[in-house]
Amino acid sequence: MKGYFAIVRRTSDDEYTVEFPDLPGCHCDAPTVDEAFSNAESALREHAETLESKGKRLPKPRPSHEMIAEAARRSGVAAACLRAPAA
Repeated sequence: MKGYFAIVRRTSDDEYTVEFPDLPGCHCDAPTVDEAFSNAESALREHAETLESKGKRLPKPRPSHEMIAEAARRSGVAAACLRAPAA
């Protein structure tokens, strides 16, 4: 299984956004960090399903050391590596 780095950023006093730098267009919002990660799992699954329906696959994720730097660059308040759904 592949793992994709999810970066959580605070976008306002009551909202967080999760971005997947390796998956352009795959993101979600939530009122808490915990809910953001829960929503991120769904967003990742839906993104993979959309690509699959178009005959495409998820790209290979970047190494974790590159993603840690990316989280800092994007002013992330939290980050995690989420597993892609089984193909």
